[in-house]
Order: sequence, then structure tokens, then C-alpha cells
Amino acid sequence: GGADLILRISNLGEGFEYDQAAVQLRSEGLPIPEFLEVGQILDHYYALSRRHLMGFLNEEPVEIAEQIGEAVVDLLHAVRSTPSGESVTWHEPSDVT
Repeated sequence: GGADLILRISNLGEGFEYDQAAVQLRSEGLPIPEFLEVGQILDHYYALSRRHLMGFLNEEPVEIAEQIGEAVVDLLHAVRSTPSGESVTWHEPSDVT
């Protein structure tokens, strides 16, 4: 079977750069999809990544809201528990104004 992929298109490429930098923080508790390709075509930027087989929060039934809330809290804990000393370079120093 084919792979489930996500194609995102934007007028700005920097958001995709942030996403690619965040991949360095991927862990079991912080699932960040793999990027297959990021580029520019015509006047737009695109990112192609593998899709994590999860649902969308706004499509989930209200009956599982508590479970979703617990999962979101776990995800936030995973973000905060990124080992100290590790950093992500969001911009090259010369790009910061």
C-alpha cells in the first residue's frame, strides 16, 4: 500500500524551517513527522511529510475530551522535558534582527 503523506503549501518558507528544526527534538512522547522534502516552486513553498495516523481534535467526540486533555498534557510534558543542553537553531545568527 501507499504511504500516507501530507503536502503543505505556504507563501512563507520559514514555518517549514521551524518544523524541520523541531525534528531534532523527536522522541517517543513527542512524535514529530518525518520530512521527505521541503522546497519552493513558483512563488510558494511546500513541505512533504509522512502523516502520523492520528485524528484531528475538532473531529473527536466530546465523550473523550478528558482523555484528549490528558494526552495534550503528556505531549506538553514531553516538550518541556527535552534534555537540557540540547538546543535547536531556529535561525542562523546573522538572520536575527
